[in-house]
Amino acid sequence: MPLYREYSANHKIYQSFKENDNYKEVVFNSLSGGVIAVNSKRIAQSKLNNTEKEKYKKEYSMCETLFNNGYIVEFLEEIEGRYDIVLNGIPADLKKTKSHNNISHYAKYALKNQKAEIVVFEFDEMTDEIRKKLNEMKRKGYNGKIIYFDSINKLIQTL
Repeated sequence: MPLYREYSANHKIYQSFKENDNYKEVVFNSLSGGVIAVNSKRIAQSKLNNTEKEKYKKEYSMCETLFNNGYIVEFLEEIEGRYDIVLNGIPADLKKTKSHNNISHYAKYALKNQKAEIVVFEFDEMTDEIRKKLNEMKRKGYNGKIIYFDSINKLIQTL
């Protein structure tokens, strides 16, 4: 299932987000065709305290990478136990990690408990251990459910 949509279709989606009062920050990337729309309540939540501010910055940075690669990213209001974004119309959760240790756990939790259909991982650095863990997950049937990139290259790949 391809996640990329046609540029003009993305621009129409951008326009619909712009017209929706639930979204405060809506941006269209004229180079990639990506769209990012941030829910107004999510912006307000980011201002509650420093922890929420840092969490928002981390998640927004991940959304920007997807946006710069042509994806439509709807950054949702923070609700405990729910996925973080809608990615090209598909519920997705954002996970950033430095290590291979909890990748499987994070993915299982997001897919089962948070009702995400896709998990987006950002790895600080792509290591051999992370590659091995991703290959193991692929063999276990996570195909099409994992999108990942590293903080350095920002090259998006799908499991």
